[in-house]
Amino acid sequence: MRVELQSAADTDEPWFAENLAQYYQELSSFSPWLMDTAFGLASRKLPTYWRRDDRHPLILKAAAPSGAMETVGLALVDQSSPPTDLEEFYILADYRRRGFGKHLAHDLFLAFPGDWQVRVRNENSVADSFWKTTIASFTNDVVTISQEADNSTWTCFRFPADANAE
Repeated sequence: MRVELQSAADTDEPWFAENLAQYYQELSSFSPWLMDTAFGLASRKLPTYWRRDDRHPLILKAAAPSGAMETVGLALVDQSSPPTDLEEFYILADYRRRGFGKHLAHDLFLAFPGDWQVRVRNENSVADSFWKTTIASFTNDVVTISQEADNSTWTCFRFPADANAE
């Protein structure tokens, strides 16, 4: 399966804002307060990704049957302090359950070697299952799983990513 991580350009910020707002609206089924604030959250969070060298907005691409690369999602990676934080990872609805997410996540971990964390709201059982299997297959089960709480309860996956993984 051919997938690709592409650094976003300044001109991609409106696309990110629109799709991040869509993602937050989908998440509102787990966290209802997101429904009214989805676009505002997206528009407040994004500017730092274009102004700071330790933040990485990425466009996720995968090969279509024709061989052309299609945009299938987005990722926001925060390296402002260890561990590297996968702040957002979103696969567009038309591209889910085809294996793109797992392959793109593995490539993402390899692109930024070191310690990682991925956090998932406990209410989001689909994402929890995806990340458990995706991270376990990447690390051969070398992962620490803990619970954290703020406005909601999170499962936090912490693991190393290095060139020897996979």
